[in-house]
Amino acid sequence: MTIARDIPPQVRALYGVNQLRFIADTYQDPVPLVPSLETSVDLSLGALRAVSPVHRQYMQNMGVATSMSVAIYSSTGLWGLLTCHKRDAEVLTPSGRDSVAILVRVAAQRLFLLQAEAEARFRNQVRQNRIVLAREVLEQGPEQILAEYAAEWLRLFRASGVALVYRDHTSRHGCTPVKSQLFDLAAWLAEQWRELNPWSTISLAEAGYPAVDELDCGCCGLLAMPLVIDVTTRGWLFFFRREQVETVDWAGEPKKILERQDDQLRLTPRQSFAVWREEVRGKSLAWLPQELVSARDLGDDLAVLVSSHEVTDLNERLQSEREALARVNDHLHELATTDSLTGAMNRYRIEHLVQVFLANAERYGHSFSLVLFDIDHFKEVNDTYGHDEGDRVLKTLVNSLESCLREGDQLGRWGGEEFLVLVPNTELTGATEFAERLRAQVAATDFGLRDPVTVSLGVTEWRKGDSLKTLLVRADSAMYQAKKCGRNRVITELEKSGMPPKNEN
Repeated sequence: MTIARDIPPQVRALYGVNQLRFIADTYQDPVPLVPSLETSVDLSLGALRAVSPVHRQYMQNMGVATSMSVAIYSSTGLWGLLTCHKRDAEVLTPSGRDSVAILVRVAAQRLFLLQAEAEARFRNQVRQNRIVLAREVLEQGPEQILAEYAAEWLRLFRASGVALVYRDHTSRHGCTPVKSQLFDLAAWLAEQWRELNPWSTISLAEAGYPAVDELDCGCCGLLAMPLVIDVTTRGWLFFFRREQVETVDWAGEPKKILERQDDQLRLTPRQSFAVWREEVRGKSLAWLPQELVSARDLGDDLAVLVSSHEVTDLNERLQSEREALARVNDHLHELATTDSLTGAMNRYRIEHLVQVFLANAERYGHSFSLVLFDIDHFKEVNDTYGHDEGDRVLKTLVNSLESCLREGDQLGRWGGEEFLVLVPNTELTGATEFAERLRAQVAATDFGLRDPVTVSLGVTEWRKGDSLKTLLVRADSAMYQAKKCGRNRVITELEKSGMPPKNEN
C-alpha cells in the first residue's frame, strides 16, 4: 500500500486518467504498432501498454515479472495505491482486472467509513468538552480553564504540551517552550500567518522558524490556532508535539544512480534490493484534519472566554466612569453575545435563552421547540473552495434565513456549521412546518457555488422534566437521522424514535 503523498505528481496525474495499471510480463519484448505510424499515439487509456526500458529493468532487478497497481480515491482525490507483484508472468483477463478494481473500491468505501466513524467519535468528545466549558465560562478565567482542562486536551489532540498566549499573558501545561520563547513564537507566527484558520507543521525547522534550536522543550510539531480577542489583538492557542523518531526500512537504498552510457549520463534502475534502513528525526506525528477543525472550534470558544474575561476586568476598572462605561458595556455585550462571523447569536447567548425558556416552561407550562440544523457536506465546501468561501457561505445562510424567522424566534450559531433555532410557544407539529420552511429557504438560496447548499434539520419539543442536555440530545439525534436518511430533510424526534405524532385534536 502506498499513500498519495509518497506518489510523484506526474504519476498521480496518470492514475487520474486510468485507475488500473497492469504489466503482464516485464520480460516480454514490446510489440510495435502495426502498421507503423509516424505520429505519436496517446495510449493513456490503454490497459495493455509497454513500459519504459528503465522501468522494465527496475522490475527485472527486483525479480518481478507481473505487476498491477490500483488507485484508491477518496472524496478529496487520490488517497493511495494498492500494488501487487508476482515473480512469474501472469495474464489477467479484462474481467479479472475489473473484479480487482471493484473489490478495491468496496474495501476503500469500508476503510473511509471506519475513518469517518473515528472522526465522528473524536468530534463528539471535543463537543462534549466544549459543552462543559460553556457552563463555566462566567465562573473561571482563561488560566483557570486551561489548568483544569489541559490534561484532557492533551489526550484528545495527542499533544505533549498546550499553551495560551494573548497580550502579555501566557498559560502553559505539559512540555512547552518557556514564556519568553512563547512570545517570540507568537510574534513570528503573526508575521507568517494572517488567516484566522489553524496553522500546523510537523517540523518547525522545515517551516522556517529561525529560533528552533533555542527551544528547550524537545518539541518540533506545532498546531497553532489564532484567537480574535478584539479588532486589533490576536492571541494563540498552541498545541506542541515532541519529536517522533521513526526508523524506515526500504527495499534497497532509494537513491537515483547515474551511469555513463555512450558518453552520456543516464538514470539507471536500482540494482540491489537489500534492506536499507533510514532514521527520520526532527519531525512529529502528523496533525489530522479533524484535529485542525476541532482546534478551530475550541479556539473560537477560548476567544469568547478571553473576551468575556477582559470584559469583567474592564468593568471593574470603569465603574466610576458611568457614561464611558455604558458605551463600552454596549459594545462588549454585543461581542459577548453575537457571533463575530455571521452576526447571529453566539452559543453562549442562545444557550442562556434556552435555559430561561426551560425555567418558564416548568413554572408556567409555556411550550416551546428547538430546531437544530447542520450544513450538509460543509467540509467539502471548505476543502474545495477554501475556508474564506466557507465563511461566506455561513454568512449568506444566516442572512437568507432572517426572512423566515417570526417575531420571537431566536437563531444562534451553535458551533462550526451547526445552528440552533429557539421556537417559542410552538409545539412539535408547528415547529416541524417551520423547520421545513427553513430547509426550503436554504435550498432556494443562491450561494454562488457550483454545487447547491442544503441543510439537515432535527426538531424536538419541550417535555416536562426536560433539561438542556435531554433537549439537545433529542434534537441532535433527529438531525443525525436526517443526515443518515440522505440529508436535505427534516426529521422530528418522533420520527427518529419510531413513535407516531401525537393527535393535536
